[in-house]
Amino acid sequence: MSRIVFWGLLALVVVSPFPLASNRPGPWSALALATGLLLLLWAIAGVRARSRGASAADRFIVFPALLYLAALGWMLCQSFLPLPGAWQPEALQRSKELLGYSAITGIGLDSGGAWHVLMRLGCYAGVFVLAWELGRRRERAQTLLLAIVLAGVAYALYGLIVHLGDYRMVLWYPKTAYGDGLTSTFINRNSYATYAGLGLLCALALMFGQWRRRQEQRRHGLAPERTDRSEALDWSIGLLALAAGLIVSALVLTGSRGGFYALAVALAMGVAQLAMARLLRGRQLVAILALGAIAAVAVLLALGGGLAGRLGTASASVESSRGDIFRPTIAAIHARPLTGYGAGSFQGVFEAVNTGELYRQGYSIDKAHNTYLELALEAGIPAAAALVLSVFSFAALCALALLRRKAVRFALAGIGASALVGAHALVDFSLQMPAVAITYAALMGVCAAQSLRRLNESRT
Repeated sequence: MSRIVFWGLLALVVVSPFPLASNRPGPWSALALATGLLLLLWAIAGVRARSRGASAADRFIVFPALLYLAALGWMLCQSFLPLPGAWQPEALQRSKELLGYSAITGIGLDSGGAWHVLMRLGCYAGVFVLAWELGRRRERAQTLLLAIVLAGVAYALYGLIVHLGDYRMVLWYPKTAYGDGLTSTFINRNSYATYAGLGLLCALALMFGQWRRRQEQRRHGLAPERTDRSEALDWSIGLLALAAGLIVSALVLTGSRGGFYALAVALAMGVAQLAMARLLRGRQLVAILALGAIAAVAVLLALGGGLAGRLGTASASVESSRGDIFRPTIAAIHARPLTGYGAGSFQGVFEAVNTGELYRQGYSIDKAHNTYLELALEAGIPAAAALVLSVFSFAALCALALLRRKAVRFALAGIGASALVGAHALVDFSLQMPAVAITYAALMGVCAAQSLRRLNESRT
């Protein structure tokens, strides 16, 4: 049964980017339903095995789980449970008085939007739990990382064909935005850039793991009977390098500045961690840095004309007007820092407080282009902080494992992925796309599980 659940999880992760990044009510509802069914099957299969007592993994996950559930619980209370009238936003109180409708007892401004937000957050948590449990076996964890790489290659190839062929389509829909950028099956190029970055980081982490094994063989001498194994390692490194090249080509052709900078942060974080763990030293570190710089320049010169131009210039578009979005958002948070306005309420609140240039130009803004600010506005600062801390606590676990040279390829992938989505969330909403969030949740689940497993082994 657990094998069926694992392959179901794998299919969920691989398919999630296909229907427009699952950023529509139908696809994200289907993902939530499928995740619920997989959780039910996993519970049925594991009830006997789990009855023997809590493991170290179970104990570690308690605190992040409580933080996450506390944040979701508060979001639920905001919109659906009776709360003191004094906690309600002034706009909601005035609406109740004008309409003579007193049945509204919560403080959330959009109860329908709140259900969607809670369903998606619950789905991501379910994917993480499945990956955390099933990813304790190294073979399964390796398979999931490889599946993310292969999916990344498939979506990159599709994006390259459509973009280079100038078909201007997203699946079977005419492309209405980002006509000059590659978006694959996504509508937004920045969100696709984040997804592509996750696939690239998994490929690089697996490459580093294979390279380490090859170095170990060379260091200890190569026995004749191990020649075939060494050749297999060389082939796997070459194929992973090819996969990384295809994905990075697609990423550069998106023209996403935020995606490029976030990837640079993730790569720098990974190299710094490897240096701190003394897994790269001296000439190796210099060689890696030089090779990375040369590869980056070569790709930008060959494919990144649009991206290079966007990196060097600033336009008057919404994308370059983050300040016009951030200022009203921060003012709204300052007005209700503890309770927030309710999950899913950002667009309504922003339209009420926005009086700047974007308002005068007639733009409709439904995202804060900063996931942290949007969370703080909707859920309040305490709940937003609890949610963010619960998610990134597993990145800290991966960092600890890497510093101790344990589960290196998994720890490296987990650190890089967290740096990528965390950095990009400062200037965009990629992590709010279901396909990106599900891929990240599954990736972090197996990486954190492997990191903790190896750390526990070192203590025995």
